[in-house]
Amino acid sequence: MNNGYEIHQIKTFFLTWSNYSYIVLDKITKSAMIVDPAWELNKIENKLNQLNANLVAIFLTHSHYDHVNMVNPLVKKYNPAVYMSKQEIGYYRYRCSNLEGLNDEETVKVGETDVTSILTPGHTAGGMCYLLQNSLFTGDTIFIEGCGICCGYGSSAAQLFES
Repeated sequence: MNNGYEIHQIKTFFLTWSNYSYIVLDKITKSAMIVDPAWELNKIENKLNQLNANLVAIFLTHSHYDHVNMVNPLVKKYNPAVYMSKQEIGYYRYRCSNLEGLNDEETVKVGETDVTSILTPGHTAGGMCYLLQNSLFTGDTIFIEGCGICCGYGSSAAQLFES
């Protein structure tokens, strides 16, 4: 896989919670995006500094707190665009600075890297995955061992199955 980007996985913790955030670095431009920034800001910033990356975008798979809690500090410091599905924004009224709603199959460029949105409701009303050339970021739509829960407001097991 000869990608024009590299992926850096960051495992973050808060009490008994753990999450994965991902930094995608465009190799040509050093533009970076973060998928679902959570819990440990210092780990995220240390990796950005180590990579000499220019954070230009945050992509959110859904609006649950454990996927978005580092958005505001990152926006305040780096001023990146923030992307989430229009359905998620509308249904849960998620708000932050620089927020842009995406439709299904819309493409955004991060440096020279194309990021295509794929609407995957079920875990939440407007869950979204992000497809790159050889990578897919799924949030809680699918895990190695299963998928995210479907018992919250706006969730649907039937929609998750279809997604």
